[in-house]
Amino acid sequence: MTKAPRIPASLPVSSPRLIDAIVAPGLESIAKDELARLGARDLEASPGVVRGRADDATLFRCNLGARTITRLLEVVAEGPCRRFDELEKLAARVDWRRFGTRVGPIEVKATASRSRLYHSGAIAERVEGVVKAALGASSTGAPPLRVHVRVDTDVVTLSVDSSGDRLHRRGYRLDGAAAPLRETLAAGILLLLEPGLATSDAPPSVFDPMCGSGTFPIEAAWMAMRRAPGLDVPLLCSTWPGLGDVAKRASSELAGATRTLPMAVTGMDRNPLAVSAARANAERAGVAVDWLEGDADWAHPGDTPPGLVICNPPYGHRIGGADRVLPLLERLAARFDGWRVAALWPGVPRAGWEERARLNNGGIRVSVVEWVRSRR
Repeated sequence: MTKAPRIPASLPVSSPRLIDAIVAPGLESIAKDELARLGARDLEASPGVVRGRADDATLFRCNLGARTITRLLEVVAEGPCRRFDELEKLAARVDWRRFGTRVGPIEVKATASRSRLYHSGAIAERVEGVVKAALGASSTGAPPLRVHVRVDTDVVTLSVDSSGDRLHRRGYRLDGAAAPLRETLAAGILLLLEPGLATSDAPPSVFDPMCGSGTFPIEAAWMAMRRAPGLDVPLLCSTWPGLGDVAKRASSELAGATRTLPMAVTGMDRNPLAVSAARANAERAGVAVDWLEGDADWAHPGDTPPGLVICNPPYGHRIGGADRVLPLLERLAARFDGWRVAALWPGVPRAGWEERARLNNGGIRVSVVEWVRSRR
């Protein structure tokens, strides 16, 4: 039997904000489920974005607690614009002062697709001019105001970044190995394969035989501990007028939900430098992962209860050695009887492997594949 994470109910409720959660393509449904558990509502997913509604407390819970989103934007205006004067009128309708009367640099990022407003630099310049006219000169030492402008098929969406740095930067991964896996992507893959990691009182064991800098084991441990991934991440929205106390209460309540790691998490790599980096990253993350040095062909579950074997192996031009990885994992599956075995893989997998999702990892199109032949 599983239980959903407790959502604090004691925070004040304000008028719902329209939010866009930015997510890696392929993880939209996972992110949507996460945001719903954290209290967001009216959620709709489209490629790379989950849109919904969130009150002030939920805005912070989603920023602090969502494991799969890159950043959270508040949508402040949206409408058709085919000329620059229409764009400026749309931007002038926004009450920019509600994000602070003293702001630092005004940073505007624009993208345009299938639009008559095709020059992203000119789009950003026009919106920046409107915002500066509303707020006046930048204040030294004040937090920045980060505005995103997206133009798609002549429809302009103006948003304000509530997150700041990208949310995959958890703060623990200062030491890296070759081709590290982004934290949000690792979390999404884990939730895709084993949703119980984040909800079960007795989550399954996790073993990564090619752990690199340790992202899969650390993210799995945080899920099982119900440790919010953003607790150490400074959020821009905490500097918005009237939200400081909400931010403190949200952080305190989510931190209070953390528990002791309830199952075995193991990372293994044949590169001693990778194991050393993974161990240092885990110490910063505050998780008790078992780190082993050795080739995956030596791995054995021992007395560990069955769970999930997951890895991001070397493939393609990234590192090399792809021809040996899937056969190695098949041999490992024979030893890890009763365990699920999955990996990231480019292109078409071998017979006996089932594709669970398609994602983009560092510019390489990959699939999440699971070994299923032994189940038949």
